[in-house]
Amino acid sequence: MNTPAPFSQVLRAECQKDWQAAIQHRFVDEIFAGTLASEHLRHYLVQDYQFVDRFVALLGAAIASADQYAARVRFSQFA
Repeated sequence: MNTPAPFSQVLRAECQKDWQAAIQHRFVDEIFAGTLASEHLRHYLVQDYQFVDRFVALLGAAIASADQYAARVRFSQFA
């Protein structure tokens, strides 16, 4: 009897090329080694801040517009 692989393992196997491109990237290597230029880190932090700001706004809108209490609770527990 075969036990199915965990869902995360299936996803990783199907996206192996993209996964490797993400983790074997110059930015990742340099941040790990502590050699990332301050300019590049600053750009990343600004970009990350902008993403988080917009995502929080989206999440707030989802909570505010949910028509049922259970849905609002579920959205609010995202973090």
